[in-house]
Amino acid sequence: MADVFLDTDAGITPVRDSINAAIQELCLVSGSYVRVYHLSLYADRFFYRMSWAKDHFGWIVECWNRQRQYKLDQTDISTLSLQDPWFLKRGGSPDRYMQIGYKYLGFDRAPASSGEVLEITCAVIPQAYTKDTDPIRLRPVFQQAATQYATMEFHASRGDAVRANEWLAKYLETAGMMQLHPKQSERTFEMGKGEPWVRSTPA
Repeated sequence: MADVFLDTDAGITPVRDSINAAIQELCLVSGSYVRVYHLSLYADRFFYRMSWAKDHFGWIVECWNRQRQYKLDQTDISTLSLQDPWFLKRGGSPDRYMQIGYKYLGFDRAPASSGEVLEITCAVIPQAYTKDTDPIRLRPVFQQAATQYATMEFHASRGDAVRANEWLAKYLETAGMMQLHPKQSERTFEMGKGEPWVRSTPA
């Protein structure tokens, strides 16, 4: 992605910041950029902190135990505590995982011995690019959307709300995120026998 303005605060920096914001938002929403994180399990340990040398962790797509050929199910600490209040006393190879915050993981069991390795496929938010030679972690279909996002922010920074809104609509459509901004409020329909509520009596 070539820089077409001088690398000054008034030149390329705002454009690059807008493109970075678009790339990170697109990867976060779509989960299109994934990486595999290898986590070694230790004896009697339930909770782990992930360490990322670069990029930023988004969420877990799949957690796989290759030794057991087993896919762990996702849960959360509230559900696990309700189902098994004494889960912190359980030993064995874990069957479920839970994501806690943006860098911690927990499991429903702690292995009796160290050695198992989990392959965790994660949706990742790419690190901000700083040079035009940096690799862009973005699907080709989203590259146009990133440009439209930067154009939207350019017009917004100059107070042109009309054109900014036009480019925002183009960005959402190209990125396939229009469904996240419905034109009408969500409604729930209920069908079945009988009246779902008591009708008011006309005066």
